[in-house]
Amino acid sequence: MKANKLLYLGFLIIIVFVYTIVFKSLIFSNLHSTDLVTHIRFAQKLLSYSMEHKLYFIPHPLFHLLLIVFYLIFGSWEFSAILLLIIIVVLIYNLQIFFISKEQKVGFFTIGSIIFSFILMIVSSIYIPPLNNWLSPDYFSVMFSGSGTPNVLHNPTYYLVKVFVLPVFFISKKYLGNILILSRKTIIIFIVLLSASVLAKPNFALSFIPAFTLLIIWNGYYKSLKPRYLFKKLLLLFSVPVIILFLQFFVMYMAGPRDSSIRFCFFCVWTHWSKIPAISILLGIAFPLFMFFINFKRNVKNISYQFAWLFFLTSLLFAGFLCEDSYRLLAGNFFWGYNLSLYLLFFVSMIDFIELLRTKEFRIIYFKMICATTILLLHTAGGIYHFSIYMH
Repeated sequence: MKANKLLYLGFLIIIVFVYTIVFKSLIFSNLHSTDLVTHIRFAQKLLSYSMEHKLYFIPHPLFHLLLIVFYLIFGSWEFSAILLLIIIVVLIYNLQIFFISKEQKVGFFTIGSIIFSFILMIVSSIYIPPLNNWLSPDYFSVMFSGSGTPNVLHNPTYYLVKVFVLPVFFISKKYLGNILILSRKTIIIFIVLLSASVLAKPNFALSFIPAFTLLIIWNGYYKSLKPRYLFKKLLLLFSVPVIILFLQFFVMYMAGPRDSSIRFCFFCVWTHWSKIPAISILLGIAFPLFMFFINFKRNVKNISYQFAWLFFLTSLLFAGFLCEDSYRLLAGNFFWGYNLSLYLLFFVSMIDFIELLRTKEFRIIYFKMICATTILLLHTAGGIYHFSIYMH
């Protein structure tokens, strides 16, 4: 156990060191297109306007409010942003370890949970230079709006919303069979977490709510409940997040300056950043897809896989068929949910991978596991390259 804690501490030091360099590079280097500086300025404006008793609207202000608190304590916007993001990253790493351990029904500091949580902090889409350069000469954009990545590095609100993904997912999965048994305490925790995720970034809830509803219908859970009871329970769970979502979109696109609007498109943003989106998508989901088909008959009945893939498909539809017009068209703001779905897919697949390593079934599918390990290493190598670009 002591050796495991040392391993955990070693990986934690690496994570803090690497991410600190990335965040410093995003703030102080002009080499990268970054949202971090932009969001720091939003926080500065929010504080300045509030001091003057004026209203400054930020649709998802949770990161900015936290940053203001840190700034009031430490007195430096840049230091506060880096410290806040490091705390968020460390929290994400520990949440991953906790939920992997919970699924495996083992202790918190197991070697598997520590190592694979570390890998999950790194993985990205597979990077094959000739292929990726042909698909898109702009590697930064193809990572975000082409292949996608579980670890988007340039946007601070993406880090914050990742904190809520696993807790909301596991609460939902636990009570999916009969949501009537949800206790009042669990309902309150669920509503608070999902609402907070909307205030951090709306894209997770935007894809999660329809995915959750579809999964209930898909598995026939609604058959055991009278429709009106099911409707009431869903209304109770989702009313607050949906109201917040509505207010965000209403102010942004209807009551605000109206400098942009949402419209339907057919992969218009995706085809701008990738010549063949299907290939780019496969490079992003190769490991989860392979793990899913290793034992298709078993996995297709697995609630975690069903939930993760439905969330992925819902997010894919948003990213592929919705966009903003005018100058925001290529910002890819409907891709955030897609990248979060990759994070959940990798997490669920990683748990399945660990389980297969620990069971006798590993011997039966030895060759397939070698292939899965190779694919995972390719994703990890792509992630390392992704990080290296930002560490200048």
